[in-house]
Amino acid sequence: MNDELTLRDYIFHFLRTPDYKTDVNIYLPKFLTNDPAFAETQRTLSEEHEKYRLKVIDFAKQFHPQTATWGLKVWEEELGLPTDLNLDLELRRAKVMAKLLGASPMTVANTNKLVNLFTDDGKAYVDELPTDGTIKVIIPSKKAHVNEMRDSLDEMLPAHLDYDIRHIIEIDNDEEDGKPDSVADINDEDSTADING
Repeated sequence: MNDELTLRDYIFHFLRTPDYKTDVNIYLPKFLTNDPAFAETQRTLSEEHEKYRLKVIDFAKQFHPQTATWGLKVWEEELGLPTDLNLDLELRRAKVMAKLLGASPMTVANTNKLVNLFTDDGKAYVDELPTDGTIKVIIPSKKAHVNEMRDSLDEMLPAHLDYDIRHIIEIDNDEEDGKPDSVADINDEDSTADING
């Protein structure tokens, strides 16, 4: 087995290790750090290298909508989405990813991915009712951005399909049968349905 690190290993270590701190002394003979002036210079250089390493990592994160922060505005502009800095970052990311998903055919699997972008736990699912030409979106989550989900469904689904969104909360009082005691069917008129359990 080869114990040498490859360039790919170094890049992974460079980008993925949060507790890694740059230390330029690892590239130099150890006796050089015995000189206090030299050691202080290397410490300063290590700090500067660390600042740039973190900037490179932050910059690299902007290339993916799942991790973008300040670069999310560029994604929104490129996709023709309005930039609303008052929305939380996760919702803005969900809108970008939903728009990117729209380039794919809207199969049941892709529709499931789309609706789960707007839930807190990814448990929403779609029931297809082909005889009615509708799909039913079931949201068993406590929190969902329903209006944003509706906007994305309006844009992504073919015109001949209609949909119905049901926000369902199951309430279980720890009965031995494991079945819910009651089911609350929540109206989806609010922009964010948030049910405290």
